[in-house]
Amino acid sequence: MGKRLTVIAVAAFLFLQASFAQAASGQTKPDSARNEQLAGFVRLWSETKYSFAYFDKVPEVDWDRVLVDYLPQFAQPQDIHQYYRLLQRCLAQLHDGHTRVDVEVCAGPGDDRPPLLVKRIQDRAVVTEIAEAPELVAQSIKVGCEIVTVDGRAVRDILEKDIYPYISASTSQMRDGASYRRILDGPRGSRATVVVRDPDGSEHTVTLTRNGGSFQTRWTARQKDFEYRQLDEGLAYVALRSFNSPAVGREFNGVFDKIRNSKCLVIDVRENTGGNTLNGYAIISRLIDKRLQGSKWRSPQYVSAFKSWGRDQKWYEGEISSVEPAEGKPSFLGPVVVLTSADTGSAAEDFLIPLHYAHRAKLVGERTAGSTGNPLVVQLPGGVIALICTKHDTYPDGKEFVGVGVIPDVDVYPTLQDVTSGRDVILEKGIEVAKSMVSSAPAQERR
Repeated sequence: MGKRLTVIAVAAFLFLQASFAQAASGQTKPDSARNEQLAGFVRLWSETKYSFAYFDKVPEVDWDRVLVDYLPQFAQPQDIHQYYRLLQRCLAQLHDGHTRVDVEVCAGPGDDRPPLLVKRIQDRAVVTEIAEAPELVAQSIKVGCEIVTVDGRAVRDILEKDIYPYISASTSQMRDGASYRRILDGPRGSRATVVVRDPDGSEHTVTLTRNGGSFQTRWTARQKDFEYRQLDEGLAYVALRSFNSPAVGREFNGVFDKIRNSKCLVIDVRENTGGNTLNGYAIISRLIDKRLQGSKWRSPQYVSAFKSWGRDQKWYEGEISSVEPAEGKPSFLGPVVVLTSADTGSAAEDFLIPLHYAHRAKLVGERTAGSTGNPLVVQLPGGVIALICTKHDTYPDGKEFVGVGVIPDVDVYPTLQDVTSGRDVILEKGIEVAKSMVSSAPAQERR
């Protein structure tokens, strides 16, 4: 009780100190915008203190001390973008992908990037997709090129100083996925001087305009959330790129007869960053003939009387989620392979847990983002929201995957050579595994 009162007293003192300084400077009218910003931070700090589910994963963070350290910074004059950035830096200390300021404010309202996509490949910033832009063609920017410096700064320096401190991520793979694509960010319409290393090792300097928002690139004009096609030798392929809408289940059902007559199903969730877990479970319900266990979960439960008695707070232990076979509908019971990447997260990881835990599917690809949970929404000044993760999820047996990632059965990580040659090595390995599963499956499971 004493520690909590001390923190509140310090917060009140700093708030009043800022108000007195404002009056002493001759600004007698209250700065309502700044007061709203201060109140927004304190409200977010308080909600986090009592609702955040993963303080155990960041024992080095003293959240009471965070209030004391950050209040003076929020008391300083700043525009709304600086305010959001400061909030982002504060929450990023918790290293949780579901505890963050709305990601859309990361780059700033007037920022943009050239019309290309950069990812981390073998610890390098590699161009993996480009738009058909005359500027890129004229300067020989190709898939497989490495970004070496931007405006005279090394990529590592940009990441460490300008990007990583503001990224809320549960794992290094999730952090890098969100960070590498931002290394060319800057004011919209400005030009970046970039040193590029070609796949043959030669380097040259190019000038890139930050105008990617004006192009219909493959990563902004996304492919459909659902895709079905038939692969060779009776293998069915389904891409599930989002679980935001129940439509993904309806589309799956629409091609189910074709899937049911296939020898093996390859499901691709590499681009699926989440949505609603139940939409993923609807797919699983057509792949099983018995109940599967999903994630085990718990949530912080604050009891004021326990605090007054000096007792430890308790957790609310939720029931293990489950998936039942679709009632009155046939199921596909043949082999299943699921393709994963570092972008696979949230509800897409919830989708993996029942399949993986029950050995219903074999996972092929990269370790996933390692971030899921049920976020509490906090409204901030200016109409932006912040999220706080309130639910601690594990495998049914308690095995952690948040902060780790779901580890595939078969690891596959694309190399620079793979990117340059245009090979989809994760899909290739998935097909290889699928064929092996078909050949070794009992006769009654073959289709």
